[in-house]
Amino acid sequence: MKESLRKLALAILCTQLFAAGALAQFVSPAPTTPGIGNSTVSAPALIQRLRSEHPELRFVPDDIISVQVYKVKEFGIRARVDQAGFIQLPLVGNVKVQGLTNTEAKQKIAEVLRSSGMIKEPQVTLFLEESPSRYISVSGSVAKPGRFPAFGDQTLLGVLAAAGGLTADAGHIVTLLRPGFEGPVTLAVSADSKTASEIDVPLFAGDTVMVPKSGVVYLVGALRNQGVFPLKGSTPLTVAQAIAVGGGAGFEALLSQVHLVRTMPGMRTDTVVDVNKIRAGRVPDPALQPDDIVFVPTSQMKASVKGGAAAIAANLATGLGYMITH
Repeated sequence: MKESLRKLALAILCTQLFAAGALAQFVSPAPTTPGIGNSTVSAPALIQRLRSEHPELRFVPDDIISVQVYKVKEFGIRARVDQAGFIQLPLVGNVKVQGLTNTEAKQKIAEVLRSSGMIKEPQVTLFLEESPSRYISVSGSVAKPGRFPAFGDQTLLGVLAAAGGLTADAGHIVTLLRPGFEGPVTLAVSADSKTASEIDVPLFAGDTVMVPKSGVVYLVGALRNQGVFPLKGSTPLTVAQAIAVGGGAGFEALLSQVHLVRTMPGMRTDTVVDVNKIRAGRVPDPALQPDDIVFVPTSQMKASVKGGAAAIAANLATGLGYMITH
């Protein structure tokens, strides 16, 4: 413990010397989300949009379509969309359907039949029977990364299962990229059945799922065991759990003023976490993300730490091998 205090004293000195210099630019205002810092996990409203907004399917080459016209036997056919985007229909020849939705293709076929004089008021029905060129991509820390058929009802957990499941070094946060959606969506995968059902969003052709490795977190300050600890498996590690992983807090630890330091592009956020309230069940226990630093100060350091905890934590973590590369 004396060695820990010595390191803390050196860190405070460095902070005071460089407070107006390079280290200071990394300290940002308190995050807007209480208790969890600038989390990369997407907001529930965004996840709900993934559930409710289904991309409209448009026909592509190699799709096999069933075409039927009410009370006209000649139009009970299966047609493949060729590489030019056309299907061959009896009596009327080629009709281009590539890029059209089901409704648009029905209207176009009906108009062709009507304008050709073949059928006065055609009632057209289309079904997509096969779609070998549609797929969902899964990459990263899964057993079998690759492309998986997007035909039929697909969900995130179902596709991850098709990819052989997460590997032992997989992180608990996965990223979903969807064409036409405003940026990536991040989802926290959990073994809890309720949480799993909430993030099991539907997937569609063109979606890409990326599963990163778990990464590490840094535990520094008034802990029995400072160090670099891996984030194992798909179960999140929380602040209170991390303190336990570090052997527990020392007798002089100020658990009401634990700092969660999170590195973002070009800055750091510093969130004060009251572990006593967490243990009492009064506030949530924030989940850690790769490269987070959990800094446990002492009551004697309270005045010195104020305003400079992020830089102190980074200095201590650097001594443990932390690389400031963000």
